[in-house]
Amino acid sequence: MNIWDKKQLTKMIKKSSSEFSIYHTSNRILYKMFEDYPENKNGEHIVAKVLILGRTYAAAIERARKKDGRTNDQFYRDKVTECFKSIKMNKDIKKIKSTTGEPARALASLNLQGKLQDSIADATGLNKRSFCSKYLHFQEYVQILAQP
Repeated sequence: MNIWDKKQLTKMIKKSSSEFSIYHTSNRILYKMFEDYPENKNGEHIVAKVLILGRTYAAAIERARKKDGRTNDQFYRDKVTECFKSIKMNKDIKKIKSTTGEPARALASLNLQGKLQDSIADATGLNKRSFCSKYLHFQEYVQILAQP
């Protein structure tokens, strides 16, 4: 199975949505939020996506972070937004979208996840692998698979 095949992925999402229909609406809202705010340049949009996704999936980025004297508000405004802006995620997503061949696309996607994890680890002192994979799932779906 080609994991990047839009038709197959849509079928899988619909199947899982029916199996776990109690979560269907919340996942649709998350997909819609990432669709409405796909760029990772505006601090307010970044914070909204990070907060809502992290807390929905019990993977909040601020949980157990290293203490540096910042309040959570300051942490989100100063550190979190910079994590996303500094790695230029949109450029990497365009590269993934234009890459041909499933192994090459998977590798490019994993490289992006590594960049995001490293950036967040610098800010939090923690490896937020679960959060990063969830964030990129929604971000990449909207920007790569849901686009014609």
